Amino acid sequence: MSRLSKLCLSETAIKDPSLLVEHSTGLINLDLRDCKNLSSLPIVICSLTSLKTLNISNYSKRDKLPENLGNIEGLEELDGSRTAIKELPSSMVLLKNPQNLSLRGCNFLSSKPSNKLLNFPLLQRRSLDPMGMSMLALLGLSSLTYMNLSYCNLEAVPDVIGCLSSLTNLNLRGNNFVSLLEDIIRLSKLDSLFLSGCTNLRSLPQLPLSIDYLGAEGCTSLETLPLRPEKDFHPHLYLFNCFKLNDNQDYGGMFLTMLRRYIQRLDLGLQNILIPGSRIPKWFSHQSEGPSLNLQEPPGFIGIALCVVFVPCEHYPLQHPLESSENHPVTHFINFLCNVNGFKVPDYLSFGFSE
Repeated sequence: MSRLSKLCLSETAIKDPSLLVEHSTGLINLDLRDCKNLSSLPIVICSLTSLKTLNISNYSKRDKLPENLGNIEGLEELDGSRTAIKELPSSMVLLKNPQNLSLRGCNFLSSKPSNKLLNFPLLQRRSLDPMGMSMLALLGLSSLTYMNLSYCNLEAVPDVIGCLSSLTNLNLRGNNFVSLLEDIIRLSKLDSLFLSGCTNLRSLPQLPLSIDYLGAEGCTSLETLPLRPEKDFHPHLYLFNCFKLNDNQDYGGMFLTMLRRYIQRLDLGLQNILIPGSRIPKWFSHQSEGPSLNLQEPPGFIGIALCVVFVPCEHYPLQHPLESSENHPVTHFINFLCNVNGFKVPDYLSFGFSE
């Protein structure tokens, strides 16, 4: 079966896929999600040199990965979400082009790192928490672009993340840490940062200029959010239910400064800023109560800045969101329908968020 490129065994009762896998030498995608009867991953998987995607998620009894996993040098995507994996095998440093790693819902804090990790030179220069030591295998994975460590019960963000220079998307939702690592500013390609539901998070360090999306809904302890003065810094901000930010009077002016800066750009597009508050700033010159507003086109018209104060209504439970992804579950939508001189602005003027 050398021509078989994808093998999906998800939600089956298979106990040992070794025979199937052994003869599938050209396999590119192997899906073992929800295989509850699979006691362990067959070692033969490590001989699949063509494999690029491996999904072993949703099996709480799977507590380790094959030590020789790094032999799959071409592996690009690994999903070990909602498993009992305690650490990553040191051989992962042999992977040539890893792109995506998801360990959502893996409780690393209950684990003790193996002695094999103590050989890493980094440990001679700094002390790491158990989670950091369990993740040391990532040190050589500079090509990693996506990492999902959401709902991992993290009390500290692993230092090793600051070494992942190609990272563009980092999901840390639903963890217990109080602050982010200062080295995050070194991630010059980081585009999206997901922190929603980190209720113990109190402060953020300075973020890289590359940030385009910051999601921190429900970070109820968040008190400080450094907004960089550079004109190139204008991320979409989702800060719903960050009530302590609202208590800091300085932030209202900072957000307005950021919005004004964006309006002055030549390449205008859709920009979302969702922040706690109860008033529409006075510089929004056309204001009314209710669902609609009429205004005359001003001279030199280049765009519209819309501000809405709202109270969310009862919503669907998060486990059944209206529209969802692992990064951004959605419970509410805000839609803007605009007519300008009889011309209907396309209905992409909408965005979703969650409480």
